[in-house]
Amino acid sequence: MDINVREYDNTFELITYAPGDIVFNEGEDGDAAYIIKRGDVEIRKDTMSPVPQTLAKIGFGETFGEMALFDGRPRMASAIAISEVEVIKMPRQAFEERLSTIDPAMKIMVLKLVTRVREMADEFIARDKDPNWGGWKK
Repeated sequence: MDINVREYDNTFELITYAPGDIVFNEGEDGDAAYIIKRGDVEIRKDTMSPVPQTLAKIGFGETFGEMALFDGRPRMASAIAISEVEVIKMPRQAFEERLSTIDPAMKIMVLKLVTRVREMADEFIARDKDPNWGGWKK
């Protein structure tokens, strides 16, 4: 399966990133969602800390960056190219135009799912940072 940016309207943009390039940083406003056409991206939390956490490694056909567009909250993690990556960038306006065409009940369900995913990710990160005192010995 090939993902062709020409299949979409002219609001979509094809962008290439080199290995190590940052697509977006944790905490930034979400201005776009991305579809991976080629290469791999790592989603990382706390990239500026001494121990950043990799939440996911994603590749061809997968999307990222969409949660901030659904709920308007800042980016919950950073996205970094781990190989040469080609993405299709869908700006917020194009995303919102498409979102406005879905059934209102479905929109509510999708927004609830996004909220749950954010809550689970926050809980996972908090739990992973907590020391394991149960296994501690003097």
